[in-house]
Amino acid sequence: EMQVLTRLRHPAIPNVRDFFQEEQGWFLVMDYIQGKTLEQELEAHRQAGTTFPNQQAVVDMLGVLEVLHYLHGQTPQLLHRDIKPANLIRDPATGRLMVVDFGLARSFDDNQSAMHTTVGTLGYSAQEQLMGKPEVRSDLYSAAVTLYEMVSGIRPTLAGVKPLTSKTMPQFDAALSAILVPMPGVSPSAIDLAVKGANETLPDYARIARWIPSEAFTAANGL
Repeated sequence: EMQVLTRLRHPAIPNVRDFFQEEQGWFLVMDYIQGKTLEQELEAHRQAGTTFPNQQAVVDMLGVLEVLHYLHGQTPQLLHRDIKPANLIRDPATGRLMVVDFGLARSFDDNQSAMHTTVGTLGYSAQEQLMGKPEVRSDLYSAAVTLYEMVSGIRPTLAGVKPLTSKTMPQFDAALSAILVPMPGVSPSAIDLAVKGANETLPDYARIARWIPSEAFTAANGL
């Protein structure tokens, strides 16, 4: 798996230069990215009483989802298993979010009934990952709740996330809310209709809806 990581080449993934083993375990040597983490940016917004503009948050997360698509498209598939604001660093040169900390990344085999041990970060990890059975949808869930936090300022918890309203989402947008927190029983076609009402942000919203299908929430969290 370490050798697989050294072969990754994506503009939003720091290159893995080497790896080595010590008594404490395996270590990766990656390119250093100088910039603020998304966690630091979120904290600055909290102190200012603001949130990310919806459009910026969507564009930022589309970049992260493209990285996940790249990882999931490897042979064998790679799962990051720890997507969260602290592991996303904004490259000051390009403005894009870089996905870092691949210490928990593992290859995934559809035939595996379980995968290694329970890892991840509470609040950002889907229930099946916390049960030691991560899958592709687990990474998508982590990306979705991160986007949820960007537009609401609300940290996700073990209890999951609640539907966004005009009180919990300063720049309330029904289409984005429907994508991030599909209500039980809401069909994909209903979400598509909500997306079609997003006007000028339609292209990005449509891409978000494609990357984060409702199953990432409903199936991953037993809703």
